[in-house]
Amino acid sequence: MKRSLLAILITFLVLLIVIVIAYKNKQIIQKDDAANWKTYTNTKYGFEFKYPNNWAEQKSNSQDEFKIDISEDDPQLPTYRSITGKVVNNTKSLSPKDYANVNKENEVFHVYSTEELKKLFSTSLPEQPIYGYTIPGECGGDQFYIAHNKNIIELKVDCYPSSDITNTFKFTK
Repeated sequence: MKRSLLAILITFLVLLIVIVIAYKNKQIIQKDDAANWKTYTNTKYGFEFKYPNNWAEQKSNSQDEFKIDISEDDPQLPTYRSITGKVVNNTKSLSPKDYANVNKENEVFHVYSTEELKKLFSTSLPEQPIYGYTIPGECGGDQFYIAHNKNIIELKVDCYPSSDITNTFKFTK
């Protein structure tokens, strides 16, 4: 009885160790992959960010709006994963928070604190006014409003870890 219990315990511990190692290796691979991702660049408004290689930019007639989404069929991923956004002239000089509250189209699940936003945009936007919140849904999403040069950049990330995208966001001018 004691031997079978010990065998079960050892098996459980070995399985737990294998799962932890696999999870850590997956995180390392994802971070390495991000360095080689494609880059969306908006030359008109001077910003860029990286996105996964199996996603594709949907061409727009304007640099005021953008959409990037899954470009290949992968049964493991929901097809509604996307990054969408637009740049609007902030004629009333509203803060990102005030702008978001006036133009909100989605129900808000959680408003990010300043500290959470600093982690999400870690090295890319240390001094920029930013407002963001999570959107409830089947797999959720995040909506961000970033003030820059008398404009507001609206950035929405659906069904994908936002920090993977936001940590690569930077201004080019």
